[in-house]
Amino acid sequence: MEDRSSDDAGAITLVVTIPIKPDFEREFLEAAHQLTEKVRENEPDTVHFSLNRHPTETSTFVFVEVYRDSAALHMHQESEYLAAAVARLPEWLAGSPEELQLSQVAFR
Repeated sequence: MEDRSSDDAGAITLVVTIPIKPDFEREFLEAAHQLTEKVRENEPDTVHFSLNRHPTETSTFVFVEVYRDSAALHMHQESEYLAAAVARLPEWLAGSPEELQLSQVAFR
């Protein structure tokens, strides 16, 4: 594997696992699709932003997000559309979300 850490030092990956109450899955998915569109339209330094279904946990979803650097992550975290999506989340949650933040050191 080729080490390109000097080319992309500072890239940040977030893996956010969100358990949703089954009765609210449709509403959550609609909001997540809207959020994904806003990210695509407004965040050029967000390299990747996807929502995935957890392979073993029912009604659990996983956002995988890659930001070019901490400034791109900060822009995302401060956006009005993220705040609007997060404000709706508490009633849908079946448990606490889990976030894992990774700092890229190499890629191929």
